[in-house]
Amino acid sequence: MKTILKLAVFGLTVYACVNIAFAWLQYFQFKDGVRQASQTGFSLTTAELHKRVLEIAEQNSVPLDEDGFSVRRDDKTHTLIDGSYTKEISLLPIRAFPWTFTFHTDTMTVAPPNLK
Repeated sequence: MKTILKLAVFGLTVYACVNIAFAWLQYFQFKDGVRQASQTGFSLTTAELHKRVLEIAEQNSVPLDEDGFSVRRDDKTHTLIDGSYTKEISLLPIRAFPWTFTFHTDTMTVAPPNLK
């Protein structure tokens, strides 16, 4: 009986750890995608960059609302993207808990020279 209880606790611990690791992996992939979009999106408007961030969120299964983040550009080279989202993570098979992830990107880019 003691062994069965230990195995059950071990199984629940592994279940929770796998779900947490998967959520963090999605978060880091999303965050890297947003950083890359801000670095390479110097020719995009803020509206186009906003749309691109939503596409990246969809690709990474991130539940990001349209108004869940902001895209600001001080000039053509300085881009700021801030936001957060909440995702339900199953720590137990019968119960999910909300977990809030925040992201911030502060990027300075220089456009390549136009050789025409």
